[in-house]
Parts: sequence; structure tokens; C-alpha cells
Amino acid sequence: MAYSKADLIAKIHEMHPDIQRHGFDLVVTFDDGRDGWHVTLTHGEHTLETFLDRGEVNECLEEGRGVHLGLHIAEFLENFEHQEPTVTSV
Repeated sequence: MAYSKADLIAKIHEMHPDIQRHGFDLVVTFDDGRDGWHVTLTHGEHTLETFLDRGEVNECLEEGRGVHLGLHIAEFLENFEHQEPTVTSV
């Protein structure tokens, strides 16, 4: 099944409510060339960028198992909470 940008954003916020609580900016765009989603999370000088292929997004939205995305966001949020300047790109 194809999912929309809004579906993915809603799932990310559901999985990680700290994103909104801490005022992070979340940008999700579809990359036609790579056939998947580019996810960017920022707060001040802190930035996380990651890419999710269609299979990963389907797994996340259909089965609630967004392991790749979940781990990256959890690590990013933890670094932010400890005030460690971090730039992560996957």
C-alpha cells in the first residue's frame, strides 16, 4: 500500500511524542530517484537526516515496527536531552 507524507509524519509523532514536546522541526519528503522517504529532524544546530525505503515505511505503518527510524530518532532525542551537539546522517 502507498502511504502519504501525512501518514508517515503522524506515525513518527505517535512513536516519538518528544518531537513535538521539545519543539523539533520535522520535514518529510519523497525522493522519486531513490523511491523512498527522506526524513529530517532539526532543533537549533542539531540535525538528523535519514532515508527510509518503501519497505521500511510499509513495515513501520502496517506493522508498527519502525526499527530503523525509531532507533535513529531515539538516539537523536537522547543526544539532544543531554545537550550534546550532534549531526547524524545515515
